[in-house]
Amino acid sequence: EKQHKIMSKKIDGHDWTPDRIRADPSTAFALFDKNQTGHITVAELCFTARKTNSEHRRRGSLYNEMEIFQALDLDGDAIISRDEFIQVIGDPEKFGDEALACIAKLCERKQEDKDLAEDI
Repeated sequence: EKQHKIMSKKIDGHDWTPDRIRADPSTAFALFDKNQTGHITVAELCFTARKTNSEHRRRGSLYNEMEIFQALDLDGDAIISRDEFIQVIGDPEKFGDEALACIAKLCERKQEDKDLAEDI
């Protein structure tokens, strides 16, 4: 029954779209910041990306998880702060539609994981 609940979300469509992430980057950030530390590590981002079997990964897109991490890590300190995430996501010049679509897919995966954990 729990599997059915997740499947119907996918069929009905998930609300994690690039437009929603640009409009509400703080909520998207919170999905990745599972420990509520105020930052995202390479491990947190890559763990989700590795679990996500998305179309952009099969095509070998330019935007793999490390390139996304580097784009979001403005100061190069190997962590993405909430402020960095919000600043980059909100700027279409810094973070284009293809990269944002990748983040949307990762957010969708994180939301599914969170929903599944709450059902257990």
